[in-house]
Amino acid sequence: DNGPVALTTSSNEALYSNLGLRTIARALRRQGVLAVWSAREDGAFTRRLRANGFHSRKKRVSARPGGNAVHDLWLATKT
Repeated sequence: DNGPVALTTSSNEALYSNLGLRTIARALRRQGVLAVWSAREDGAFTRRLRANGFHSRKKRVSARPGGNAVHDLWLATKT
């Protein structure tokens, strides 16, 4: 999927909603990890993760080797 911002369409935006995140949390196995990519910063998504039972680390990663553009990658586990 395209992450919580940028190219998200109405058909998949529910994944990043409070209900979607709670559903994902219930589906994760013990010590499972939710990984979410985004082309842009989204502080609201970080807050939604926390509000819905996740501990997350966000990493900024290079979009292309040697390029200036960066993307965000959230790695989240259930709290």
